[in-house]
Amino acid sequence: MAPASRLLTLAVVIVTWAGGSKSSSIAAPPRWHLADTYDASNFFTKFDFFTDKSGDAGYSVFQNESEAFRKGLVAYQDDQVYIGPDHRTVLKGACEPDSSPGRDSVRIESKARYNHGLVIARFTHTPQMKCGLWPAFWTYGNNWPRDGEIDLLEGYNLNSWNQPTFRVAETARSGRCKMDGADQAAYVHSGSCDEVASRGNGCSAVEAAGLTEPNAGSVYAMEWTSEFIKIYRWRYDLAPRNVDDDSPDTSAWGRPLVYLKNKDCNIDRHFANQRIVLDLDFCGNPAGMPDIWNGDCRRATRETNCVDYVAKNPGVFRESYFKIKDIRYFQDKPKPRTTTPTSSSTLSIATPTKTVLPTTTPVRCFFDAPSGCDSELGSGVYFVESSIAWLIGYALEGQTSRFYLFDWLCDYDFSHASGTSGSRYFDHAPFPQLCYILPLYED
Repeated sequence: MAPASRLLTLAVVIVTWAGGSKSSSIAAPPRWHLADTYDASNFFTKFDFFTDKSGDAGYSVFQNESEAFRKGLVAYQDDQVYIGPDHRTVLKGACEPDSSPGRDSVRIESKARYNHGLVIARFTHTPQMKCGLWPAFWTYGNNWPRDGEIDLLEGYNLNSWNQPTFRVAETARSGRCKMDGADQAAYVHSGSCDEVASRGNGCSAVEAAGLTEPNAGSVYAMEWTSEFIKIYRWRYDLAPRNVDDDSPDTSAWGRPLVYLKNKDCNIDRHFANQRIVLDLDFCGNPAGMPDIWNGDCRRATRETNCVDYVAKNPGVFRESYFKIKDIRYFQDKPKPRTTTPTSSSTLSIATPTKTVLPTTTPVRCFFDAPSGCDSELGSGVYFVESSIAWLIGYALEGQTSRFYLFDWLCDYDFSHASGTSGSRYFDHAPFPQLCYILPLYED
């Protein structure tokens, strides 16, 4: 819409839930704005060092920050970030007395948690694949697998292919989630994202030759909205020029490696509060499992098991490191504009103002939520309060007409609310109503 006057009106429409139907309105493409940067000026201050045992029985001893720096496993080099495993120490094998618990390595997890956005990670070097090695660049939510997992880079042993993957909670608990393979470059290896039904594999795709050029570097990107999650990868020198921009236009990037669509997987129900993870693990499940090891790696190494090979041959992992220029996070957060109030039967507002909608019916929200939806974002945030589900809507401003509908927030049992504004994390329960919060813009 483009009349001479600029109005911002806020309308609320309540419709009956009809088995997943939604408005025919199509959300405008996101406009991404740089919000956070991890680079050599701050990188390790923005991560926690994970020191627990590997959850997949890996043969790794993850080091804390001080030990990782002391042992040379992490460093700042030439205005870049180095992360690598110990490649010097010979360890005792699996069958020797006092055998080692694993090779020293690193797993780091971002202190920040993200909901929606664009992540671009520029690696000038990625790990050289070797038998026993299991590197990954991924994200996961606070409540795994209910909050989901997204693997951008994952491979093991002598794999030449990258295997981007999504993992979610079981279908019976959280609803269906699958990858259909349409409009993506990588072919589908496993279609069901259900962590249980897929026996831990999730829905994965295969990027042929994705791990074959470690010295060439790679640029990985993940674009996440309520409508989709897309993952991209390019060789470092072949990435789109606009990945350097503070507001990149992703519509120019072509087909993604993988494309998870909201029509096949309720994005906001399955993915939330993601932290960024980088790790270098060894053996475990799957890299060291006998049925995996007894293929190419047993023939290549002449070792009967993964642990013995990794323990006795540190030097083969000299090139199995990450070198990172930066990881940048972008969010869709339009800048507020001043509007002129006019007389109207609808609500006209000059600056972002809140309106309160009391309802005695629990509300089920659906469709496209803006990035984050945390209380500190101010305008555009929706809260729930008390057992009757007061819905507090802050007026939104933007460039185009679009729906903002809040499945990830409103898909909860309000009877467990604590009664304070901003209470958000309740037990999931389905509701019979669909609540459309509709900001209408006139430019």
